[in-house]
Amino acid sequence: MILRRITGLSKLALISWSKELQRRLVAEDIPIIVTSLNPGGVHTDGNKAFAAQQNFVVKNLFLLLSYSAFPSPTKGAYPSIIAAASPEVRANSKAYMGAYLEPSGKIGKSNSPTADCCNEELSQELWTTTEGILKDIGVLEGDHLQIVQN
Repeated sequence: MILRRITGLSKLALISWSKELQRRLVAEDIPIIVTSLNPGGVHTDGNKAFAAQQNFVVKNLFLLLSYSAFPSPTKGAYPSIIAAASPEVRANSKAYMGAYLEPSGKIGKSNSPTADCCNEELSQELWTTTEGILKDIGVLEGDHLQIVQN
């Protein structure tokens, strides 16, 4: 349950941060399209590792589901490939800017999985927090990323 909540919060942060990045790029008139992706369930080694931690019944049911219902990592990469290389994305750039792509590669009906993703105030707060952390560790100086020397 905790892992699911952490995963959900990290996805929320990524979507929110991506939307804020898109807003900033548009404001600067920089023609880059930022999307967030939902690959859906994908049969990966992570599934096997998760299953290995479960009891016998849950393990075998999960593996059966994973093998039979989830696509391979190659097919799971479809939304990423659409976002990166589809001529449709460039042709309909305004529709795809800040969009949330479903496993089919199509824009999600609500354009985001939760209302929190579209909260501009939260997105700006996340951006500011991220900048603060990067400055604290010496990666961001002013508005420019720095090469970190070890």
